[in-house]
Amino acid sequence: MIPPVRGNHRRATRPLRPAIEYAAKFSAQFVIVTRLRLGLFGLAELLPAALTDESTLALAARMRCEADPDSAFRPISRAVWTS
Repeated sequence: MIPPVRGNHRRATRPLRPAIEYAAKFSAQFVIVTRLRLGLFGLAELLPAALTDESTLALAARMRCEADPDSAFRPISRAVWTS
């Protein structure tokens, strides 16, 4: 099971292809996939070259965030991988 992505659901579903570093900071898909691929997420992962990394963007496109109906807390989202 993939652990929940915690945060406001609207923020968790920011664009999968963030054009600027500010948008990337709030794209749960981009942040999670970058962290999984590289083992870290820092300022370097917000540079323009990182925002256009096709491997990261392809994996991020396979992920979506949705509200967790079983959670006692609101709002909480969880990551769901699609094939």
